[in-house]
Amino acid sequence: MSYLAVIDIGGTFLKGGLVKDGCSTVEHVIRVPGPELVLTQEGRAEMSPTELLKYVNQLLKRLLDQAGSLEAILITGQMHGWMLTDHELQPLSPVVTWRDSLPVSNANEVKSAPEDLLRQQTSDSVWQSVGNELRSGIPVASFFARRERGELNVPGILHSLISYVSHALSGNAATPIMHSTDAAAHGFLNTQHQEWEQEILDLPFLNKIQLPEVVTDLRRVGVSSEAKCPVYVAIGDQQAALIGSSLKMNEISFNIATGSQVSKLTSVAEGPYQVRPYFGGLWLSTKTHIPAGRSLNSLVALVSELSMQSNDWVWSEIQDRLQEISTTNLRINLNFFGSDDESGSIAQITEGNLTVGHVFRAAVQQMVNTYYEIAHQLTDVSATSSIVLTGGLTTRFSPLKDAIVDKFLNHQIREFQGEDASLQGLVNLFTS
Repeated sequence: MSYLAVIDIGGTFLKGGLVKDGCSTVEHVIRVPGPELVLTQEGRAEMSPTELLKYVNQLLKRLLDQAGSLEAILITGQMHGWMLTDHELQPLSPVVTWRDSLPVSNANEVKSAPEDLLRQQTSDSVWQSVGNELRSGIPVASFFARRERGELNVPGILHSLISYVSHALSGNAATPIMHSTDAAAHGFLNTQHQEWEQEILDLPFLNKIQLPEVVTDLRRVGVSSEAKCPVYVAIGDQQAALIGSSLKMNEISFNIATGSQVSKLTSVAEGPYQVRPYFGGLWLSTKTHIPAGRSLNSLVALVSELSMQSNDWVWSEIQDRLQEISTTNLRINLNFFGSDDESGSIAQITEGNLTVGHVFRAAVQQMVNTYYEIAHQLTDVSATSSIVLTGGLTTRFSPLKDAIVDKFLNHQIREFQGEDASLQGLVNLFTS
């Protein structure tokens, strides 16, 4: 019996599963911790490529031991991570992740955000053509910062976090490729033509850097020496989750996990927020990096700091307390991980509302109001048939789902029911 192996490389955990030959259901899902993320006060957010591969190989070995033999290996995972290698796939840099905010310093030690300096060197229109997503942490900004600081002064090949994994597993160092869903997250892919944007390529900081070929199909990268099967090009996790949920043109997606995104399929490469490539000649009009589970976890950590109870008990108790509070005048901005001038807050505190129930009711209200506002800016919500929920947080935290149902009373709420939407998306792509 042969199996398909599907792997999701997340920011904190790695997940993998198996799909039996002739079936479409992901089974034997394994969830393991990922490599340590090194954070510095200066703003670096990096991980070791060697450690990353070690964890991926350990997960793959467990899947292979379970399956016996594999038909293929498919990969998805977090976008906005990048690294440089030489032509033998030897790392020339750490993996730089989406949380990176390293500034550029001039001769007078004045610090500037790299995205601000990039805007000064380019036309206003170019950033719309690459998806409206120039911000802190995006690869074009974090790579620019390191080159301006005198780092990475060597020729090399640019890989994303997940494209590096697919090439390393297959041993393909000769012909680097990157899927458009992954490449677009770098911030300098022309999203309409799905090729690297020439105006940005002409900037000096990209000199001597080899960029991978951008592909739009599920192309084979190489063959795994360990599993003796093909390894396919890695797919962006947002798009994988949405195709896993079978998102349709007349639906709106709320993908809610560690972070969250609101998305709508479109037949043209334009939108009020970001634009990202999808599949089948379609694009996503999407708003990303909306606070969700990571911010809620911070609140959970606060209310459980002096408790010896398990995390599951705390979450259960929070849900019970929420049943007692239907609304609150407490206000929370969940952007706890933004920059210093865009940080989160808790406001309108009174003597009676600084309780667990009120705090988490305020958090739920803020999340749902944000989704509602963004959905109405993306599309005509009244003409939308249903809201599609993926990401898992609404399944684990029912008050959030209940609040979404109440807010969108005239819409069907369709929740992905499988083991993992991103892993299922890989299966859907492979079998379509």
